[in-house]
Amino acid sequence: MWVGGWASSDVTNWNNVLGNIVSSLGSSTANSVAVPGHVFNTTTLYYTSQGLTPPSLQWVSNTDITAPTATTVSDADVATYIGSFIAANPSIVPTGATPVYIYIGANSTQLTSGFGTTYCGWHSYGNLASDGTSIPFIALQDFTSVYNSTCAAQVNSPNGSASLDAMASIMVHEVDETLTDPFFSGWYDSKGAESADKCVRTYGALSTVGAAKYNVQLGSLKYLIQQSWLENNLVTSTGTSSGLACSVTG
Repeated sequence: MWVGGWASSDVTNWNNVLGNIVSSLGSSTANSVAVPGHVFNTTTLYYTSQGLTPPSLQWVSNTDITAPTATTVSDADVATYIGSFIAANPSIVPTGATPVYIYIGANSTQLTSGFGTTYCGWHSYGNLASDGTSIPFIALQDFTSVYNSTCAAQVNSPNGSASLDAMASIMVHEVDETLTDPFFSGWYDSKGAESADKCVRTYGALSTVGAAKYNVQLGSLKYLIQQSWLENNLVTSTGTSSGLACSVTG
């Protein structure tokens, strides 16, 4: 769901770059996170250790821009916008799928509860559908260079936009935590840190393209994606060398 003064070309580009991550080399309904190399493969054991089937992911592109005059957006506003979007798009979710909605604000907007100071993205849930179903959702936003030092791991970009690259990594962080702790009753450690929190701002082995760094390639696109925590606490070849069970693709 796109909020604020987005140019249609930017929405198309962000849909492509972010959607490519969620679909991870394809948009098939068989796109299971259990596939080796999947960027959400780190969540696999959170399911299999409980006897559950790891989910398959799809990205449903949306090009409608909601509330183009929005400037300041509270957490409650995010939930309201998503609730309105659900009511206006009752058939957007593929049959049989469990939705997770993503609010993406333009750089003309501001998430007022602490974007760029206490967070660069967050996830929550609410009874947003007309039937009262609890639905997970995520909040992200484009940003100006003012927030580069807070939200961007690098100012050089493999995809032409430091903000888009930063939000790609933040989105992986938030989707990972939505998969493993969607209603805040799932996985978190004794200090309350969720799976991606435990590996925040760690990236593992890096490669370079021009002046930009990246650690995963999905199709033709390269990304610098934060690592996430492996449920079985095993260090893998793609993880860090510091003894932490953090990895990019499981």
